[in-house]
Amino acid sequence: MGKEKQLPKHLKKSQDLKNFEVIRIISLGDLHPVVVMRDKRADSKGHWCIQHRGSGYYFQTLKEVTDYLIKRNWIKAS
Repeated sequence: MGKEKQLPKHLKKSQDLKNFEVIRIISLGDLHPVVVMRDKRADSKGHWCIQHRGSGYYFQTLKEVTDYLIKRNWIKAS
């Protein structure tokens, strides 16, 4: 456990922390941060997940995650 401890209390209940590891929490200044997670299961179809406002978006690669975060203006391209 690492970043899971930083999740706001109201989000901890809704995240599947048994199967996913929280990699990054991106604060957007409201009650709905972006949570980037990695699937711990070797047989998963989507190895990465972004949770935002109760919706999950699944990706195969970290590059796909990064591109999506940039497209939504949640992070800046480096």
